[in-house]
Amino acid sequence: MNNAEKSQFAWQLTLALYAALLVALVIDHAFIRTQFFSAGIADTNPTALLLVLPGLIKQQARSGIWLCFMILFHFLATIANAFTAQHSIFYTAIAVLVLVLFYCITTVCALENSPMKNSSPVYFSGLGMR
Repeated sequence: MNNAEKSQFAWQLTLALYAALLVALVIDHAFIRTQFFSAGIADTNPTALLLVLPGLIKQQARSGIWLCFMILFHFLATIANAFTAQHSIFYTAIAVLVLVLFYCITTVCALENSPMKNSSPVYFSGLGMR
């Protein structure tokens, strides 16, 4: 599997994880947050994540980088809620989902910015080796 195929798979996985995170956050805000209140900066709104959706659909690495920045706040909120809330398993699952999404986005950005993006065999031009 060359880097272009890996990059395409990583984009597809990123979109699937992004959708799963949006669903989990909607469930959190619609059903679970009605039982208790989490105040402060950790009370993040899932609709802000929709700002990067057009760029993610177009597979723009810049949108992925912004999504990484935005989901860090969700990661902090879910870690805080996992230790203080009744639904610790749910928030731990969201934290793991955010970590996997973060890893997938950084993998996409690394593959997109790779100097050998479309190369199948590894070729070191400076060394003259294949």
